[in-house]
Amino acid sequence: MKKTHTNLLPSYRLAFPFIPVLFWAFSMVIFTGITGDAVPEGKPVIVLAAFGSSTASGLNDLASMDHAIRASLKGYEIRWTFTAGFIINKLRKQHRAAVLGEKNILSPQELFAQLARTNRRNIVVQPLHISPGAEYEELLNTPLPRGVHVRFGKPLLNNDEDIERLLNELAPLMRQRKPGTVTILVGHGNDHHKKYNRMLEKTATILEQHFQDAFLVTVEGTLTPDKMFPVIRKRSYQQVHFIPFMMVAGDHIINDVMGDEPESFRSQLGLPATAEKGLAANPAVQQILLGRIRALVNEDQASTTSPAGNRSQAGSLIPEQRILELEQRVRKLEEAAGQSGDNPLVNRLQNIEMGVSLVTTIQGSTNVDGRAYSDDNLWDGSYSADIEFSSKVGEHGKAYLLIEAGDGEGVDDEISTWSTINASTDNDSHLHLSELWYEHAFFNEQFSLKFGKIDLTGSCGKAENAFDANAFANDECSQFLSDAFVNNPLIEFPDDNGLGMTGWLSLNEQIHLGLGVAEADADWEDVFNEPFVIMQLSISSDLPCGEGNYRFYAWFNGKDHIKLKDPAVTDEKGYGWGVSFDQKLSEAVGSFLRVGVAKDSVYETALSWSTGLELAGKGWSRPQDRLGLAIGRIYPGQAQRDVMRAAGISPEAEDHVECYYRYQISEQCSFSPDIQWVNHATGDGAIDPMWVFGLRMEVTF
Repeated sequence: MKKTHTNLLPSYRLAFPFIPVLFWAFSMVIFTGITGDAVPEGKPVIVLAAFGSSTASGLNDLASMDHAIRASLKGYEIRWTFTAGFIINKLRKQHRAAVLGEKNILSPQELFAQLARTNRRNIVVQPLHISPGAEYEELLNTPLPRGVHVRFGKPLLNNDEDIERLLNELAPLMRQRKPGTVTILVGHGNDHHKKYNRMLEKTATILEQHFQDAFLVTVEGTLTPDKMFPVIRKRSYQQVHFIPFMMVAGDHIINDVMGDEPESFRSQLGLPATAEKGLAANPAVQQILLGRIRALVNEDQASTTSPAGNRSQAGSLIPEQRILELEQRVRKLEEAAGQSGDNPLVNRLQNIEMGVSLVTTIQGSTNVDGRAYSDDNLWDGSYSADIEFSSKVGEHGKAYLLIEAGDGEGVDDEISTWSTINASTDNDSHLHLSELWYEHAFFNEQFSLKFGKIDLTGSCGKAENAFDANAFANDECSQFLSDAFVNNPLIEFPDDNGLGMTGWLSLNEQIHLGLGVAEADADWEDVFNEPFVIMQLSISSDLPCGEGNYRFYAWFNGKDHIKLKDPAVTDEKGYGWGVSFDQKLSEAVGSFLRVGVAKDSVYETALSWSTGLELAGKGWSRPQDRLGLAIGRIYPGQAQRDVMRAAGISPEAEDHVECYYRYQISEQCSFSPDIQWVNHATGDGAIDPMWVFGLRMEVTF
């Protein structure tokens, strides 16, 4: 997204923003409640490996497990990984990959590599799978970096004893029902490899032997509704109670079981239905897995670690499961051999991922100052649509293409501000190519290089490595709308997404260096004559209260600029610096702070600051909702102040306050009421404060 070129000055040292710094420090004290100790040396990293979920209910079930484990295992580093790659990709596309304390949920291989880079090489992994199946086997076979030792635990069910214990723990949920109620445990099952259904089949047998009016039915496999429901219908039950025999009550429970479609379990039975949460939210299951984790940690501390990357497993695999593991490896080899003659074009097309998003806003103000603007009352709308394609290229490459379209400038064409009111507009109704680049990772992904038509700002949170990024104030599509809280409003980024290149070097897991070079005027002519250059140092932290990121950067714009107090000078260059901090203060509260400075002899503005909070809706039972509040100020530079005084204008700083509430309707759709207050727009002391009210809708799929 193009930036409004409003920039501030270093000579304003007396106006350095102590207020936002104090506010940020005060919020740290109020919200963090810093507790717990640093992780002692020698303790293993505990990794919880779940299949994953992209639904709010499923993530809530896993969050309940996360809370129980962290509360019981204080002093240990707890990490999460999802074994289902398609769920990880979905969360990343929807910008929702920051889950369960992870800044960006990773696959097991990605997480092991990340831990190895920071020399955390002693790891215990507790799977959150129900039984030893395909996902569990793939987890066991995850490639390990050299020098990393991983001890894998077992799934929830491994033998008859595990089954009986779990069913006994679930007994109160099955027996405390009204007469005439059938209890159905809903498992997943496997259509493709029936051997993975054996543990579920054993469970069904034991369940029917010990419990009346209780059955196990699976979505796939050998215990599906077509086999089990005829038996259940003969009993003439009056109602049904579903218990997920899965870790989460996610998409299968929401749609396949409780959905309104004719094929859903509830519809097929035609009975009044209720459903429990997933097993991950069950306190008894949490205690079982906590016992497994403690046993893993004790075994780990009693064992020795070899210098080469290696894996071990708690206890030993039962012989039958070992055979299944070998069969799985043979099957993979057979599938690889069978695909060798496939059409290469088809294989490449199958590797392409696609995402579509639409952002629509309507904004208006009822008290616009008539002295400066055309209409006291105005209401305008805008929309922008994105279609993005990405594809892996080999093992370490990625290609990306973004097509955009939009219409409407919102109220910004009638309300002139330094900070802008709506940064989500794209006033070009024709489809146009916005980004097209290739990125490649080198040296075990410690260095990455991107080249092509690029956006340096990370518009709508799309860029993984963006300059002046921020976890809580960098996405005009779902967070703050005003550019004052999307990026540093003083940076004179290139006029458009033009030819450019970025390089990022990871010195370790916490410290990253970035360099971006692009064509400042983005016209693809004389591309080296007027460069835009930005350098950034990023430092990540993992405090007891949560993760934080601290970015320090400096930039240069090589275009010719007119000197404000001497218009005859037309070859001035622009430059500035800034910081962008974000810090989790608790599981539900995040904060941000930005400061920007720019050369005041060529830019109207010379200093800016902004700070604010983002609150997750967990406290009011809306965990996917977000409430954001931010305040910022932009100061005119000394040269601009002199120019304004000469024109009879009293120079003042422009103040901007914004508050939004993102109401998550579904995984794909959200509505965000938004309120903004602007005082002394464009630094004119004669312009009265104004209110701007808005509503934003975002749809992604």
